[in-house]
Amino acid sequence: MAELVTRKLLFDGRGSNLMQIEKIYEKMGDPVDTFPEIKSYPLYNDFKPKKKYRFCLDEHLKMHSTEVNYDFIDLIRRMLE
Repeated sequence: MAELVTRKLLFDGRGSNLMQIEKIYEKMGDPVDTFPEIKSYPLYNDFKPKKKYRFCLDEHLKMHSTEVNYDFIDLIRRMLE
């Protein structure tokens, strides 16, 4: 839905699965911030973010479309979580 409105890929991680996951972290932020238990998952160390990211999905969406408002951003965020 976000890609239809912005006409841009939301998580452009072409190349590898790890690159795709890192692109998700870039916009959605560090998963530990919203889900601290993730550190106890067996594969967390293999897939943890390379650096500390903050949530910036709203900035990305607003930058690429004038039709984005708080309700739209909230809907997309909740769908992705």
